[in-house]
Amino acid sequence: RGGTTTAKRPESERDMQLEEQAQAAAKSAAVGNRYDPSKAEQYFKLRTLDVWKRDMQISVPFTTFLGQVLVDWQRGVEKENRPKRAKEFMEIIAGLGPAFIKAGQALSSRPDLLPPEYLLELQKLQDRLPPFPNDVAFQIIQDELKMPVSEVFEKVEPN
Repeated sequence: RGGTTTAKRPESERDMQLEEQAQAAAKSAAVGNRYDPSKAEQYFKLRTLDVWKRDMQISVPFTTFLGQVLVDWQRGVEKENRPKRAKEFMEIIAGLGPAFIKAGQALSSRPDLLPPEYLLELQKLQDRLPPFPNDVAFQIIQDELKMPVSEVFEKVEPN
């Protein structure tokens, strides 16, 4: 019998090589701010009113929306009002900021979780987000970082 054979590497050696590659990648990653639960806790303990305000900004629209859907369901008009509620749901998500928009984008591809009318509305978050004024964005950056945008970024193009 002719031919060539290649010896298979033992899995433990392969595992070691993968581990080394992962460690090298981790070391080469830019060192920046890392999430620290204890620092986050300290930060938010000092901002109780801000946390409550954000809780209300999130919970009130969702609770109101769910209440409307329940009333629709009790009145037997849930399917009829579904396109209207789907649009309201997308507007709530879009208004709550980037993290919620990302969640809405993820939900837009989950027909196992939401009816088609909701999926159709949430898909709008993939392509067309509501306009967001540049001056507001820059102000948010400055407020969060406590310094002018020009001191943080080398170049910023507004559009």
